Amino acid sequence: MAKRPCSGKTATGEACRAQAVEGGDLCFFHTNPNRARTLGRIGGSKNRAQPPEPPAAGSLSAGSLRDILAETIYEVRAKKLSPRVGGALAQLCNTAHRILQTADLEARLTRLEQLLAEQERRVTDATKPHGQDGSHGETNAPPDNAHTPEDAGDNNDGSEGE
Repeated sequence: MAKRPCSGKTATGEACRAQAVEGGDLCFFHTNPNRARTLGRIGGSKNRAQPPEPPAAGSLSAGSLRDILAETIYEVRAKKLSPRVGGALAQLCNTAHRILQTADLEARLTRLEQLLAEQERRVTDATKPHGQDGSHGETNAPPDNAHTPEDAGDNNDGSEGE
């Protein structure tokens, strides 16, 4: 037995070309219009382009930003990614690049300041007369010409008869 066509009309006003369900004059979608909307929504969400996986938080470098931008350009041109999302990714990459430059300069400046402080310390230590700073060559022994408590009463310092 041949199936009958649906007696419903499409959104453009033409006759529906689907076959009617058994025991009725309408096709499945004209019989259940809300079900058609739900099924369409489910199918549409499956076909939606998925955003690329974000890189690990600490792994951003100029090279990885370049790769992200290249992949974004390819996906926008292939219509796998919307231009709006591509533009947002480009702005984020630009911001990350500027932050990376600033962080790199700060790290280099800190290292240069440390090297300069070390160099100044070496120059200062080299120009001080030996024994002035108290840290180099410090001993507990008294100098050769110093008086000790034992010879406090002894006036044997090389001066005669005062």
